[in-house]
Amino acid sequence: MSRRSGLRLIARALGAARGDDWSYLVTLFRWVDTGRMEFNDWVSMSLLGQLLLAAPIAAIWGHATSIVQVQTAAVGLVGLVAVVALARRLGLGPLLAATVALAVAVNPLWMILSTTYMTDVWAFTISTLALLVMVVALQRDPVPLPATLGALVIAAYAVTIRQYALVVVVAILLIGGVAVARRHDRRIALGAAIGAIAVAALLVGFFVWWYSVPDSKALSPAFPEGRDLRTAVIRGAGF
Repeated sequence: MSRRSGLRLIARALGAARGDDWSYLVTLFRWVDTGRMEFNDWVSMSLLGQLLLAAPIAAIWGHATSIVQVQTAAVGLVGLVAVVALARRLGLGPLLAATVALAVAVNPLWMILSTTYMTDVWAFTISTLALLVMVVALQRDPVPLPATLGALVIAAYAVTIRQYALVVVVAILLIGGVAVARRHDRRIALGAAIGAIAVAALLVGFFVWWYSVPDSKALSPAFPEGRDLRTAVIRGAGF
């Protein structure tokens, strides 16, 4: 296959919706076109943070799915660079750090999602940036409060893309809390507590708003009924 044919094949692959890509794109384009936010009976991820980052692209180029997918690839590249920087900060040499990023990049899941509008790559990148900022802060003595709160805010933004990113928020709260406590400074501790409470309140407010968006496919927990238990037993036996 010639280089020109290969590039043409790649170009044709872009622009095609894959996975839940179609649903997020519908939400994005409808929001930009009409100002109306709705989840078309499919979206279950928090998604808003990703919509905000992609909205300027959709506002300029319209329903250019391929450009939005290329944006995802660019965001993913930032994430891989952040992986290298994080690995270097944790003591790995340049070759090993690059190997870590390569292991992420060649993962079949990453390769499939890195040119879609799915939330995985976006949330991964923002979360990794938050971890990088936190690690840089931890390597200073004393651990600076602004950098710690900055890492927490970045991690919280990742939650507005994908709920699972809450794990990183909790990790930063725990590690940052220990680091701040070791400073034995009441003023710093009070500032950290206020910042953490503010971020938590914002996340709670965000999810209250998120549940108000019409036509979502919410994954909120509920007590199982008899029908649910029967289905679980039947499917479990099948597996």
